[in-house]
Amino acid sequence: MSRNIRYPVHGTTQAPVTQTIRIRTRLYVSEQDRLVLESLARHFDSLQSRDLARRCKDGSNSDNTAWANRKRELTAECSSRWAGWITKNSNDMWQTARRNQRRHLADLDNAIATIEEKLALPIHSSAERKKLRATLAEAAKTENR
Repeated sequence: MSRNIRYPVHGTTQAPVTQTIRIRTRLYVSEQDRLVLESLARHFDSLQSRDLARRCKDGSNSDNTAWANRKRELTAECSSRWAGWITKNSNDMWQTARRNQRRHLADLDNAIATIEEKLALPIHSSAERKKLRATLAEAAKTENR
């Protein structure tokens, strides 16, 4: 009969669950390697920009077929894995932009509704406004506000 025996580990502390671990690293590369990395960065930046432009051009009509076509075109210029990452990233950016746009439009609708409510209020003369303020102040005083 075999039993799994767990041995305690001493000298380490466990990271709290609510925190995330971030590892930073620096690359020390030669001048030639730096040029290669910069060239790759420009290449992938170009692919990402083109794909995002195509995704935006597709608009709401984009579906899985369009996504597959975009990925297939990118695969000719990079690996399938990178093409998948680029197209997914483009889709995510487009969806985030659309959510932000809808949120902004909802905020504008709320602002318009507030202005319409204020414009619908009757216009009082200065004597009526003074009387209304006094009534509101008295009500606040009785409510201990």
